[in-house]
Amino acid sequence: MKKKNKIIVTLVVIAGVAAAIFIGGKYIQNVLEGIVGGSSEPDKVLRVPTNVKFDDKKNQLSWDMVDHATAYNVDINGQKSTVNENNLYYVPKDVTNVFKVQAIDTTGDYFSSDWSQPYTYTLSNEFSYSKVCAYLNDALNDPGYSLQKIVSAYVDNNTLYTNGYFKDVNDDKLLRLEIEYDQTVNSISDCIDKEPSNVRIKNKYDIANYDSASYLIKSDAFAEEMAEHGLSAYDFSVVCSQVAKVDNSDDFHVFATYKATNGSEVKYIQSDLLCAVINSSANEELNYTTKMLEADNLLLSECSFAELKGDEIDFAKSMESINYVAAQDSYKQNKYVVTNNNYTVTDNSFYTDDGNELNA
Repeated sequence: MKKKNKIIVTLVVIAGVAAAIFIGGKYIQNVLEGIVGGSSEPDKVLRVPTNVKFDDKKNQLSWDMVDHATAYNVDINGQKSTVNENNLYYVPKDVTNVFKVQAIDTTGDYFSSDWSQPYTYTLSNEFSYSKVCAYLNDALNDPGYSLQKIVSAYVDNNTLYTNGYFKDVNDDKLLRLEIEYDQTVNSISDCIDKEPSNVRIKNKYDIANYDSASYLIKSDAFAEEMAEHGLSAYDFSVVCSQVAKVDNSDDFHVFATYKATNGSEVKYIQSDLLCAVINSSANEELNYTTKMLEADNLLLSECSFAELKGDEIDFAKSMESINYVAAQDSYKQNKYVVTNNNYTVTDNSFYTDDGNELNA
């Protein structure tokens, strides 16, 4: 009888151990599935993102929002990043680009979704903003730099001149590139169809993320060719701009592509203005913004000017619809902040497209 009871107790212990192993195993499985996506609890798993697509007119990757998702992991050709919105500004670096998206819940209430089906975007041979961006990345051939936006581009004397906002491993830079060709080139299209004979970084500057170009327009403070156009009754609007700091100085460059309109006549212009604020403030933002409204308080020098022609104009027009990465701090947080580069000018204030006033 004692032997029979001992067998029963042993069986109960074995069953208990087996149940514990099963329950513990399911818990571990759920945890692992939550990390990599998927779970045995369907109602606690985020839906897989759908409708992943890339708009090469705006350089924007997007997908449908997922209920309860607080962020998204994005995989582009094996490189992963995390964003808060259901879109991402991206400059193609390769001819073939493969995108995948995963929905996540940073609160821990829901398990991560599985990765979406891969979406492949292949650059066409047609002339486009994305095509030129990929060409510049390839021509520079430096994995330490990643192009974020082109501020201006034009061709002169068999050379493609570009000013671009690049992200590097430590910080963001404005690079002035000069790409030379042995063959005759008369357009951007000619350039991107040919191998360059020489590529050099003419200048490298630290970035300052202020919309100083719009403040210049409001103040009517220009120099030389830009001033001549202003005196000829042209109205300016900013297509794309970037401020760059001068080392060991309070001076700064305003690189920009402008649209100049005089009645029915429309021109596109690229310009580099070196600016100095005479009565500068200890507040950097004021020097780059509201103090530029005081024309008598500015010293301006025109470092370069070009009236765009041919497909340079087409390229400038394509830039008008692009969404640009604007905030340097967003990179440091590993979160991409996407904002439109167009600003609305009123009599007394500047407002971004989302309605925030810019201390004018």
